[in-house]
Amino acid sequence: MAETVTKQADFICLKNNKVIGSLDMIESKIVFCGTGNLVFVNSDSSKSTIAQLYRSEIIFYGNNSLVFLNAGKAKYVVDLQLFHNSICHIGANNYFNPYGEILRLRCYEEKNIFIGNDGLFSSGVEVLTSDSHLIFDSDNYKRINYGKSVYIGDHVWIGRLTAILKGCQIGSGAIIGTRSVVSGKKIPSNTSWGGCLQEN
Repeated sequence: MAETVTKQADFICLKNNKVIGSLDMIESKIVFCGTGNLVFVNSDSSKSTIAQLYRSEIIFYGNNSLVFLNAGKAKYVVDLQLFHNSICHIGANNYFNPYGEILRLRCYEEKNIFIGNDGLFSSGVEVLTSDSHLIFDSDNYKRINYGKSVYIGDHVWIGRLTAILKGCQIGSGAIIGTRSVVSGKKIPSNTSWGGCLQEN
């Protein structure tokens, strides 16, 4: 049976999953469909800042996954889904545009998403660790498109309707232009890119 929380007072009622730390939930919910999952909220007691989920949904569809959030000045505005044995780490003071389609994060196939600090995410951005479908070699019937983790550094600016796909590594200070598709590409720090960017 799924466990759902919509406010901090619900955290102590969880039996098979945990939320640790202070989290202000505004029109948001966290749904645990599995067991052994954890949301950990890292707060900065010296700044008395609390993390805020705004119009957001976090869903654990599997077991033993972790979401790590950092308290900061900006609200989290995310549509996040995790399956088995995955990690989604989101750093502090990222800005998620709350207007239009919100940031979609998908942790599939036991892969992870790591996002640094002080980033800017426009509306309609997607970050995926897999193709969401299987492709097999027709000669030997072996799968050829396994999932891969995604890493996004600090101070990164992601333009509107951009797709960040499996295996991407975006260096700190990089800019990805509107409607770009980044697939398995390593983006150097402090550079600007746009268009369809594929693995070399």
